[in-house]
Amino acid sequence: MAMENAAVARAMAAASVAGGLMGYYNKGTKASLVVGGVLGAGYLGASALMQSRAWERFGTWLGIGLSVALVGRMGGYYAKSGEVAPALILAICGALSAIQLMRNQYRL
Repeated sequence: MAMENAAVARAMAAASVAGGLMGYYNKGTKASLVVGGVLGAGYLGASALMQSRAWERFGTWLGIGLSVALVGRMGGYYAKSGEVAPALILAICGALSAIQLMRNQYRL
């Protein structure tokens, strides 16, 4: 399950960076670029932790926490602005990744 969780985290890293780039190019906000990069780095760190035996559980919970934070921020932004890309797309990706990581963690 560690490899599946790590793959989910790497996919979310790519999605976060892409969302940050999209926000930067569409709105010109440097904050989108920075937050997308920080989230991407966090997901990559979680992925690396998931692949180590000693830190696998911590890495999984870090990935779940990042996903929940992403859903909260992007879901709120979508509710306020109504923009589908990148807000709604990232909120859906975050929710799906949190569900998948929890499912793999508890073997549901």
